[in-house]
Amino acid sequence: MESLDSDFNSLPFEKKLSALKDTQESIQQMSAWCLQNRQHHKKIVNSWLNVLKRVKVEHRLTLFYLANDVIQYSKRKNYEFVDSWGTALQKATTMVRDEKVRHRILRIFKIWEQRGVYGEDFIGDLSGLLSAAAGKVKTDDPAEFQPSSLFSRLRQCATLESDTDSKLKILVDTPLSELEVLCTLLKDRSKVADVENQIENDAANAEVTTTADNLWVVASDRSPLHGEGHVRRRTNEEKSILQENGQLLQTLTNYIVNGN
Repeated sequence: MESLDSDFNSLPFEKKLSALKDTQESIQQMSAWCLQNRQHHKKIVNSWLNVLKRVKVEHRLTLFYLANDVIQYSKRKNYEFVDSWGTALQKATTMVRDEKVRHRILRIFKIWEQRGVYGEDFIGDLSGLLSAAAGKVKTDDPAEFQPSSLFSRLRQCATLESDTDSKLKILVDTPLSELEVLCTLLKDRSKVADVENQIENDAANAEVTTTADNLWVVASDRSPLHGEGHVRRRTNEEKSILQENGQLLQTLTNYIVNGN
């Protein structure tokens, strides 16, 4: 690889970083080039960070291997790369939290700590950044965007919209009298049980009354004082009461089950 003795051109260097292979030979060659051009250490680190943002997570691990090779050598020779890369590592660490590579990145951090490349506090900060992803919302990577996922979400939205429209139509078509009954009796959901008990009691009373009337009918058959029309009228009234209570109980049950 050519050496750039004067001006540093970031474009060809970033292309080489993007094409860097995960092999010892490829990493060592790139590391040697960086060390040879250490006068541009800030620009080299900046280009490394730019490429790291664009590539997939597996390639980011390869770039960390490169940084590790340059940083450890620079520590022994007291080159500026140690400090220059230190300023970029915090940003870079937030990009390698994926489970596929996180344990290997953590291994690099432990080596730096064991060999005194960076201080214990700094390594602790990097390790904390690496482990912080679990409790945070994941940010989608534009490079990993899948159109099929978007279409699936759009279909779900359309289904929800259709379901909402159907339920709204049912609500609009509901007779006003039924809505008024619900609003009157069920304004306070905490009183639902009391209302239900009252209805059941009324229904039970109506059944008792009907039973008594049945006995009265039998007695009336034996008495000339009571006419057939009066018996029929009392029986019809009790049937009406039972029907009304049954309908109201059904309405209340639907409200409790469906919540509307």
